[in-house]
Amino acid sequence: MKILAQAVANNTVAGFQRAAEAAGHKWVWWEEQHTPAFDVFDELQPDVLFFMEANRALLKCIQEFSPHMVQGFFHTPFEFDVNGQRLRCERLVDTHIFCAGDPDPAYECSVGIVCPPNPLGLSLCNQLGKLNVKIVCEQPWPVAQYLGYGSLMTKRDLYRHSTIVMVPDLLEAMRVIACGSIPYATDSTVNELTGIQVEPDELTDWIHQLEINPQIRNETIKQLQKLVVNRTYDTALTTISEAIK
Repeated sequence: MKILAQAVANNTVAGFQRAAEAAGHKWVWWEEQHTPAFDVFDELQPDVLFFMEANRALLKCIQEFSPHMVQGFFHTPFEFDVNGQRLRCERLVDTHIFCAGDPDPAYECSVGIVCPPNPLGLSLCNQLGKLNVKIVCEQPWPVAQYLGYGSLMTKRDLYRHSTIVMVPDLLEAMRVIACGSIPYATDSTVNELTGIQVEPDELTDWIHQLEINPQIRNETIKQLQKLVVNRTYDTALTTISEAIK
């Protein structure tokens, strides 16, 4: 299947590229400022068009070449219009990036943190000698454990080699699980979904239990990974392919 994808800022369909290529499809990004719409359609003859917004030139190409259409939306990043049918997905994890693998010893720690500064995280940082904490976050933390902004790959390495990871939301929790670790969210509703019912004042003891009992940690991760199975770009692409057929 030949897939043409419109390249725009904050493209909510970008996560499908690796899933499509892994499934054997051809994926081509189209930048309108560099190539006219008709030229790229005429050359590729796409079977599917992934796009965010259509101008007059794109609409004309859609009418002439009749590709299947998958439209993403800026305000609802996990909803897509597939040939006129609305598809609502759960938060999707790119498991071609966020996956288990060889950890980087530089990121070995008891607690990885990827959320904005908060009292609980600062409390964990202050437990020197008890907990090894490493922080990667867009917002700076006023502590020595802060390592900087961090890329997706940096976060992935942190997730792979942390006993637990403090996260801000459900999407990041799913990424942590996909990497083979345990998320602990600053949002209690996320913890309810993952089943991590640990009170903040019990957090340090819980982390120590996970570290001295690998079997307990591994079983916890095994149960958590059931949450990720249907929250990947691969499963969403399969659903889209079935809707197209």
